[in-house]
Amino acid sequence: MRPTIGINMDVTADGWPRMSLPTDYVDAVLEAGGRPRLLTCVEDEPLLRGEVDGVDAFLFVGGADYPASIYGEPTHPEAKAMHGRRAAVDMILARLVLRRAVPVLGICGGCQLLNIATGGKLVQHLDRAEAHAGGQRHEVAFSAGSRLARIFGAARIAVNSFHHQAVDPAALGRDLAITARADDGTVESVESTGTRFLVGVQWHPERLDGAHRGRIIGALIAAARGG
Repeated sequence: MRPTIGINMDVTADGWPRMSLPTDYVDAVLEAGGRPRLLTCVEDEPLLRGEVDGVDAFLFVGGADYPASIYGEPTHPEAKAMHGRRAAVDMILARLVLRRAVPVLGICGGCQLLNIATGGKLVQHLDRAEAHAGGQRHEVAFSAGSRLARIFGAARIAVNSFHHQAVDPAALGRDLAITARADDGTVESVESTGTRFLVGVQWHPERLDGAHRGRIIGALIAAARGG
């Protein structure tokens, strides 16, 4: 049986407002043996609770910037806030998902969401933002013994990069540990300090080759199966 993987959706307001999701996320889950369930962006907690109760794991996807007001900071001039509807729904979803203790993977903005939802903050604009934007490639170094080091069987890997914000290492969320950094010190992944599969990666594995995305999405699917 394919485990059901909940996936949040984006909201855009250019022209007709619409909900959307890049197909790479869905394809990666299907390829790894999961059944994607797209959760509509509806600000209704009882409805969302029912949806979250019906999934075996959750994938939080990337997007524009979460409003800094969520974590009590003034907005940086370089920030490009996402649609308020998505931000509000994602915070509800994150709270519900974290409470349920199902396996969780956060990608790019999803990694940042995990930190915010557990009480942390973000670096709103990196000092070397240009080195992390537009699909730049660089390496990340994993912490020894981390879940990601075991998943990839390596101490360092090459990743892609489409962001200008990142988890603030001085304001890490509760029960999270930094488990990968770029060579310039940028936080590239966080994981639960416990045994739960709760992983956030700053890069986009769903846009990389099948072997790369198969490892990390496959690990989420395996965790959803109880492996």
